[in-house]
Order: sequence, then C-alpha cells, then structure tokens
Amino acid sequence: MHIGVSNLIGSNFVEYERFGILDTIIRCILLLLGRGYMIYLIVKILHLLESSTEPEVKYQRIIDKVKKYIRQKKFPQYLQDRLILYYEYRYQGSFFKENIISDTLSNHLNQEILFHSSRGLLDTTILHNLPRNILGDLINALKPIIYLEEDVIYKAGSESDCMYFIASGTVVLITFSGKEICHFHDGDHFGEIGLIYPDRRRTESVIALEVCELLRLHRRDFKSLFAARSEFYNSLEQIARERLEKMQKLDEQHFN
Repeated sequence: MHIGVSNLIGSNFVEYERFGILDTIIRCILLLLGRGYMIYLIVKILHLLESSTEPEVKYQRIIDKVKKYIRQKKFPQYLQDRLILYYEYRYQGSFFKENIISDTLSNHLNQEILFHSSRGLLDTTILHNLPRNILGDLINALKPIIYLEEDVIYKAGSESDCMYFIASGTVVLITFSGKEICHFHDGDHFGEIGLIYPDRRRTESVIALEVCELLRLHRRDFKSLFAARSEFYNSLEQIARERLEKMQKLDEQHFN
C-alpha cells in the first residue's frame, strides 16, 4: 500500500514515512478511490467490448442451438447441411433484431431504408411508373423469403394466391409437362397469373437454382393496393396473359 500510495501521489517512500496519521489516512482513501475508479473503467471497457461483439455472440448461440436441435432429431446429413446453410445465409455471421431498430425510427426514415434495401427491385420495369407513396405501401406489403438451391417454390397444379419478386438469385420455370420455359434473375418477377386469374391453378413449377431471396406479394395485399383496371393492374394482366399463352403453346408442342 505504501508503494501504491507513493506512486499515486508522486512521492517517494522516504517522504511517505514522514506523513502524519491524518495524511496517511487521506492518502489511503485516495488510493482506494483510485482503485475503485480503475475497476469502474475496466468494467466499462469490458462492457463496450462485449457490446461490439454481441451480434456475433448471439449468432453463435443460435447456431449452437440449431446444431443441438439437429442432433436431437437425428436428421440425415443432407438436411443438416441445408439447415446450417440457411442460418448462415440468413444472418451472415451476426444476429440482431431489426424490429427493435426500426421501432425507434420515424416513418419517413424507415421508408427511406426500405427504398434503399429494395433498390434492385425498383429497377423492375413494371414498377417504374408507380407513385412513391404506392411504391412504399407495396414494399411494406412484400414478405421476404429465402429459398435454398433446388427448393421447389411452387408446383404446377397447386393453388395460386401470390406472386414473387426476385431480390437476388436465379429460378427456373418448368411447364406441367416438364419442359423448361426460362430462367428469371435479380429484379424479375413471376407467379402474377395467380393474382390476375385467381381461379386458375399454377400452370408451371418454379425451382431455385441457387440461394434466392424472394419477396412475396399476397393476393389480398395486391387487391387492397391496386384497383381492377388501374394502370399497374392492366400492365400485370398483359404480362400474365402473354406468359400463360407461352406456357400453353409449349405444353401443346410437347403433347403433339
């Protein structure tokens, strides 16, 4: 303690020995306060370090839980790999709750973030002429979904109640007879026939050729945003009609 106080107050040990009892007590108190302040600083530094790595730590905890879940369920290897791949792609090595951040932001700032996050989607020709307020409502209505390579997004003959926009990735469209129609990439859309012709079942199957980030638009949201015979509705109807005719011709060629 003598050495510590000497270093703290800048005096040597010989000088310290000449201090009276009151000076000794005061200097001991200063030393204890100094130690307490150093402990406080260390705790704050550790807290800051922990905060900076918190998203990565939470991500590792999630991955550990997934691995325990996999072991408990005794999934086959291919399914284990796909689960891990999904979480790795979904969280990109860190985990944080977006809703906690967005809840603290203004509506205007949240919309600006949405526009920035959807800038690839906004390049889609069919969305170019939409007013900004309608476009914002549309983006809010879209639900993001991740599909892994070889995932079937939907099958021919299934019920149709939504369409999809491709944020990233590549999908292939296949007719009911199994003939490949085309590939769609970032910024493309498909499944609009289900919105325009609600009584029709899917005329094609769609399969992900790589990890795909899709944005799904449900029919109920489409109807609430766009009135029948509006400009956007008419544009989508024309696209749906042309694609439907193309698929019908391909099927006819196959069976003939």
